[in-house]
Amino acid sequence: MKTARILCFAAILSGLAACQSPSRSGEALDSSPLKTDVRHGWTVFTGPKPTQTKSTNTESIERGRAVFAKYCQSCHGVTGQGNGPDAQEFRLHPANLKNVAKALPNHYIFIQINEGKSGGMPRWKDLLTSQDAADVTQYIQSLSK
Repeated sequence: MKTARILCFAAILSGLAACQSPSRSGEALDSSPLKTDVRHGWTVFTGPKPTQTKSTNTESIERGRAVFAKYCQSCHGVTGQGNGPDAQEFRLHPANLKNVAKALPNHYIFIQINEGKSGGMPRWKDLLTSQDAADVTQYIQSLSK
């Protein structure tokens, strides 16, 4: 039992797995990273939260508008309807962000900006700061008004 506790503590510190007590039949600890909530060390990802808000923070929305114009407008269009000049180059039509803003929470939009989507939406987390992505999220939410 002492060995199991040591293994459990090591698994928790390494961030690889949640610890489960071994069964009485002597099974080993389940250390599969696919069966746990732990991701990236101590960060626990529990899924999108219902955080859809219609922000009135005009500074954030204006910063988001500038970032959107620089990086997003060529595909999603000036009004975010997926009709930008580069839209024809992609196999899948870019999302209509007015509809996205009405249907999806901020957290989901933020993740899609950072991680991208298969079919043409690039991953922006290597280029945009978290604040930039949050500002663009606020701007996209403002499009649904």
